[in-house]
Amino acid sequence: MHGTLGVRCLLATLLFLGACALGAQERGASTGAPVALEASGPLFIIGGGAKPKELLERLLAVAGGPSARIVVVPAASSDPELAGRLFTEQMEEIGAESIEVVARTREEALDPSATERLRSADAVYFTGGDQSRLHEVLWQTEFLEEVRALHRRGGLVAGTSAGAAVMGPLMLTGEEADVPEGEEYFARLRTGGIETRQGFGFWPEAVVDQHFLARRRNNRLLSVVLDRPDLLGVGIDESTAVVVRDGVIEVVGVGNVLVYDARGAEVW
Repeated sequence: MHGTLGVRCLLATLLFLGACALGAQERGASTGAPVALEASGPLFIIGGGAKPKELLERLLAVAGGPSARIVVVPAASSDPELAGRLFTEQMEEIGAESIEVVARTREEALDPSATERLRSADAVYFTGGDQSRLHEVLWQTEFLEEVRALHRRGGLVAGTSAGAAVMGPLMLTGEEADVPEGEEYFARLRTGGIETRQGFGFWPEAVVDQHFLARRRNNRLLSVVLDRPDLLGVGIDESTAVVVRDGVIEVVGVGNVLVYDARGAEVW
């Protein structure tokens, strides 16, 4: 049975949210809010959907410019070959000079040559698809440890949709437990009902949800914040990204980002 304690805590949280709604109403607009981060490279987290040229240009700039070595990991996709090729073509159109697609499958991720390619890379990009598939391919591999090492030495870690969902210490799987018959998924706020797995942990202070406003995922993310009020809940809409760098969240793109902060909430 789900108690009322979490709901009461949430009410206190909601009173705090007005100042935490970060938006980019115009292409290229940005705003920031302080977040405590360990020393590491930047994150570029896209909420899914179409990726405007200006957003990709900013991604390339954060990676280090046209000469940056970018490794693409399309393992989340049901067609990793296509996903890797499409992103490569998009980036080459805006001037990227060095892009390599690796780790399409777990077998490839376990190949030492894939890990070796990361050691000279400047950025890693996770494509969209199914975050559980991406997790299964990379979890507990030397490849994933090397992505973490790249981030620690200042490299960019980026991703969209499924590639956004894995960024925090928790990953939303997209499933909900014990849904009453006839009720839509995520129709209400409740504690203990949202299925999560351990995320990749590049953003240890936050749990990320994607396609956020387009797919009306407020209840899903708020329910996770009920369970883990120590984490920021960051909902990123389509064609929009957050750049996390030097203790600042910057919003870029054409949509909005909502940040749910229950860390200072009081239980009534």
